[in-house]
Amino acid sequence: MGGVWKRFLVRGPQELTIELNRNYSFNTILVGVTLDSLDEEPAPYFRTWEQNRVLDSRRAALRLALSKQTPATRAKRFAAGTIVEEVAERLFAELQRTRLTNATYWARENRRYVIPLARFYRDKVQNATPTDKNLVSARLGSCFYRLNQFDDWEKLQRMCGLTPARDIERALRWNGIPEDERMQGRRFVSDFLKLKDDLGLLATDPKNVEAEQTRRREELLAQKIENLRFEPPTQNMVDKNAMLKPGVKLKERSPQEFAKLKARAEKYQPLD
Repeated sequence: MGGVWKRFLVRGPQELTIELNRNYSFNTILVGVTLDSLDEEPAPYFRTWEQNRVLDSRRAALRLALSKQTPATRAKRFAAGTIVEEVAERLFAELQRTRLTNATYWARENRRYVIPLARFYRDKVQNATPTDKNLVSARLGSCFYRLNQFDDWEKLQRMCGLTPARDIERALRWNGIPEDERMQGRRFVSDFLKLKDDLGLLATDPKNVEAEQTRRREELLAQKIENLRFEPPTQNMVDKNAMLKPGVKLKERSPQEFAKLKARAEKYQPLD
């Protein structure tokens, strides 16, 4: 018996009620409800999983500290200000804290605070000094993200030297992924970003990344096909490099069997 997945695009703030019906089945089991991350710089696109775990720990510690703050301490942060830039930064930071301490209120009400912030940072970024421009652009980008203005958000990410997640996805080559390697998108993204780091400055041109990916894939495929010429020493060989060890006698496969295995390998490892 297979399961059923339902996906919905929801934009708030709004309240939703989900009703489950058996529809003439014996029963209906809701295994789980999953939500997309609200993090505008999620792993593995902008940080490694280890860095993400460290960040999650810091957020948990901050959430705990904020839950223990006194009303007097919180009131100090809402004191009147006279410098517009300072007030905007304080409001931006308070919205981040509210997301940690009162997610329901933040989800329903943050838009009415983000809109004036976006207007302020939009005007400020045009006259910002080179020193302040990255910070102001990052603030404006976060406002665009909260307002679902994703094209403008990605443009500002590029201005700040970041590669948007959708650009990374476009650069990946998903065709030809074997059946046993599907549902491993995170690993493919991590490998791709590591490849870009290995290329260094060459990674600024997507064509260089694609060419290097093709070269490495060709090398792996050539080695894989060469290994297919011989039968492994045992049927359940754990060490795939055992056939390369000295003193190991290997039996060469028949031309027909080798041709069949080679065609299968090329089918699942396309070079185009």
